[in-house]
Amino acid sequence: HHSGTFYEYVPYWYYGAYDAFGVRTDESSRFPEIEPNIKQDGLDEKTETAHMMEAYLSFKLTKFFSAGAKVSRTMTDISGDYVRFNDYSDNFNYSYQSRYLNEKDAGSTLRQNEFSAGALLTFSDTRQIGVFGGRITGHHDQTSGDRDSSFYSYGSEAQSDYFSRSYYSHTSESRWRHEGTTRFAGLHGELPMANSIAFRFRLEYQKSEIDLTNGDAVSDTSYHRYRFRNYPDSLIYEPIYNSKFTDNRVGAQRRVGNSHV
Repeated sequence: HHSGTFYEYVPYWYYGAYDAFGVRTDESSRFPEIEPNIKQDGLDEKTETAHMMEAYLSFKLTKFFSAGAKVSRTMTDISGDYVRFNDYSDNFNYSYQSRYLNEKDAGSTLRQNEFSAGALLTFSDTRQIGVFGGRITGHHDQTSGDRDSSFYSYGSEAQSDYFSRSYYSHTSESRWRHEGTTRFAGLHGELPMANSIAFRFRLEYQKSEIDLTNGDAVSDTSYHRYRFRNYPDSLIYEPIYNSKFTDNRVGAQRRVGNSHV
């Protein structure tokens, strides 16, 4: 278990995934760290937890025949939170207020299970043939959130000569999931050749099936109110502005691949 001081981004495209439009995204190999000097007050932390377990079992059934099996499980959790809050309120001649909040969070969860087994025939010190096979299953989930909030107010609403108010909010949520299975099987061995030369070989076949799903949601809201009195004609100008933006995207894909080693 490790708890860091500063929040670090999670590599969003850990396996080089696809976005909601089916476009391949580049793998992220760097882990940029938010500089500590930009934060005045708030929260900035990252937590990593990992558990890895393995179990082996082997038997020598006869003088020439041996068999074994392996079971393993890997669990990894990464979470980061960053919150910055600013509050400006000074005694100006005219009333003034300001609020600001910047929040980021990211998380990653990895679960992987593996089961494999094999058998080995040993005829002599330089002659043996073995077979093996197994399956790896698991999923990798990633989330990312970004929130901005701001408030601004200048005068008092009760005053008729000037009044202003503003509000802004931004929210974005993203999620990714990689889920799949890899099956493998192979053959390996060692055979004697002439002049004390041994021939060693290994053949392996793999088949992978991966399901990729992702989703993005963005919300943008803005509000502004302005009030002004024109003294010559005592007319009050009171513009009001509202805005709203919402974007939701969902993507999915399935990949199947075969390989020989």
